[in-house]
Amino acid sequence: MTRIFRAAAILAALLGLAACSAKATGAPPDAGASASGSIDADTSAGLGGSEPSTNAGLHKASPSASAKAASVSLPLRATFYYPWYPENFANNGSHYTPSAGQYNGDDAKVVDRQIADMQYAGLQAGIASWWGAGKREDRRFAVLLKEAERLHFAWTVYYENEGFGDPSSATLAADLAYLGKYTSSPAFLHVNGRPVIFAYGDGTDGCSMVDRWKAANTAGFYVVLKVFGGYRDCRNQPDGWHQYAPGGGLDVQNGYSAVCSPGFWKNDTGTPLLARDPQRFRRDATTVATSKASFQLVTTYNEWGEGTSVESTTDWPSASGHGVYVDILHEVFAAHPR
Repeated sequence: MTRIFRAAAILAALLGLAACSAKATGAPPDAGASASGSIDADTSAGLGGSEPSTNAGLHKASPSASAKAASVSLPLRATFYYPWYPENFANNGSHYTPSAGQYNGDDAKVVDRQIADMQYAGLQAGIASWWGAGKREDRRFAVLLKEAERLHFAWTVYYENEGFGDPSSATLAADLAYLGKYTSSPAFLHVNGRPVIFAYGDGTDGCSMVDRWKAANTAGFYVVLKVFGGYRDCRNQPDGWHQYAPGGGLDVQNGYSAVCSPGFWKNDTGTPLLARDPQRFRRDATTVATSKASFQLVTTYNEWGEGTSVESTTDWPSASGHGVYVDILHEVFAAHPR
């Protein structure tokens, strides 16, 4: 599924290019889905902005089960991951062909290879697209955790439904309670002893989104929401903020996150929104690595429908076997330790 960004006019004025960074409102996730891009949603702050709020209002005490899981120290380097293959390779699902072919996300050997790939890139965690209990992506999340426990990697989920409506606090609370079944895994990403969750958003979001998450989060998750215009001014603040805007190439939300993307070429368009350029990507990755942001992110590891993947393809193979863009991350992150 591809994700198309539709921001309201007033929001577009605040977001500038960020109108490209909202996900599609089309087909349901089990049919195939994804996102696109822009730069700093808080245009009043540009790339400077203000320091993050000290208001920790979105959380309460950490769930007792999660004490079993190891925490990752900040800054964290992670990438967005999509567990919807091989289904989404169908119907001209990408302009590119993965070096590994049309792989199956149910195959533990595929997951092992991908985790090794991300570790080689210098990443500590993956953020897996999640659409709800019992969905395809949920079933595969269990496979991701099982393999990561053995390979000493971390996973969390990307709560996609926030980008396709305004789930009530009751719905959010129920989903967080369900995800509690995973948080005791030593492979479930924790920060400061608390399980982490990232949530997507859409072009109409405002401070009421933060309020809903605050009311819902009785389980003590470390909540990282997607930015919107004026997010720094909200009375309630989550634990972190991030941008999902691969069409913009580079995004820095000062004090919170820095994100880079290798390119953006949606499978149903004739020309790229963001053309591939390894040298540009190296510069952007260096900006991310030296940003001192709490979350240093890559969009994406394998979103083939939008052509944002760093995973190796027949178009950018390399002698290491990891592909040109993973090689760049390996070199840049090794040169600039977190």
